[in-house]
Amino acid sequence: MCRDQLGPVPYDFNMNFQDSEELSCSELVRFAFAEATGGRIGIPKYPSSVNKLSNKKLFKDLGIKELEIFSPSDYEADPSLTLIAEWKDYSRTYGTRIQDAILTSVFSWMTQMNYELTYTGFTQGMGELYWRFLRPMGLGQQMVPTNMTRGFFNTILALNSVTGALENAMRRVENQNRWNKGWGLDYKTMLVNLEEIRKSDCKEYLSRRNGMSENYFLGEPDLSKKELLFHQFINIPTEAGDCQENQINNPES
Repeated sequence: MCRDQLGPVPYDFNMNFQDSEELSCSELVRFAFAEATGGRIGIPKYPSSVNKLSNKKLFKDLGIKELEIFSPSDYEADPSLTLIAEWKDYSRTYGTRIQDAILTSVFSWMTQMNYELTYTGFTQGMGELYWRFLRPMGLGQQMVPTNMTRGFFNTILALNSVTGALENAMRRVENQNRWNKGWGLDYKTMLVNLEEIRKSDCKEYLSRRNGMSENYFLGEPDLSKKELLFHQFINIPTEAGDCQENQINNPES
């Protein structure tokens, strides 16, 4: 997408939907409707509230200050829009379903249990290497646009470390369920399994935390052994000392 004489429109990493100087993919749809109708139609009618995350370290590091943002799913609930046609192939959305469940759980741990990302060890080293040496050389500009901030970059590195480790664990659970029962996990069961993974990994981390270096985790975890998955990338609040259950993901609560 380009504007006349201005070149490509930068991605809106700060999720500031009050102007169109920078646009996200969801913001582009809103902008197009507003332009086509002279501002008469503003969609989506029901944007997503991120009030619970707005005061968390994650959003501050990302530079997001808005209390309301919107995603493609918000358009599905807009009464002014009508579904004309739909095509689904769940085999092609396999990875997306797992990733959505993981992000839902991670954000829940942050809002309900005060989990925070940490930027020490491997994440800090990679961020420093790119920002101090590779970025000035113009390397990686296709993946790291010039308007992406250093805080956003480091946060995504840390978040990917957490979600990547959880995805590996969840794919193993999913494959085992397919082997035993012949079908994959539904979304609710994914959340339950992620909570069990969190509690197990939390207890393992607390038992080994004092003797573990910051650079303990550099590669993929060996899931056949009892190794840490993601708590080494998280600042655990003191009240989580017994790795208590997160009630939001407990279907019986």
